[in-house]
Amino acid sequence: VETARRQKRRKRGLWLRILRGTGWTLLSLAVAVVIICSAVVWVLSPEQLTPIIERVASRSIDADVRLRRAELTFWSSFPKIKIEIDGLDIVSRSLSGLPEGERAMLPADADSLMSVGHFSGGVNLVNALAGKISVYDVELERPRINLIQVNDTVSNFNIFPSSPSDTTSSTLPEI
Repeated sequence: VETARRQKRRKRGLWLRILRGTGWTLLSLAVAVVIICSAVVWVLSPEQLTPIIERVASRSIDADVRLRRAELTFWSSFPKIKIEIDGLDIVSRSLSGLPEGERAMLPADADSLMSVGHFSGGVNLVNALAGKISVYDVELERPRINLIQVNDTVSNFNIFPSSPSDTTSSTLPEI
């Protein structure tokens, strides 16, 4: 009788230890994610984040991207991370290869593709960890778009690089 009770306690104790260990592991992961997000937001102050976004965006597309100010917020919108951008201007470089005669016939601001007075939006981090991108509260204030089509192949909105001929399929997360 005594050995049966001890075996029951051992089995119950084993499951309790497994549950306790799993709980501590999950709690540790959640704390690590919060610490990492906090560190990223703290390190990426608006003075540092603004030029990074400008540089990466300008390299990724055939346009010059200029921002007055970009700021990440995390604690006020937890568990969502929010970005706010003031003064977004996108100036296309796709018309720079035109001959002078054609270029002179275009309006003076033909290169100016888009400007936004203020942009804000966020992503839910919990859903992002699960592989689903949940965008929320996207706001555009004073958007202006200037689309110029010169001919069949040249326009100021043709700023995205062509995809390579060797395309491999990749799965996008659910948005």
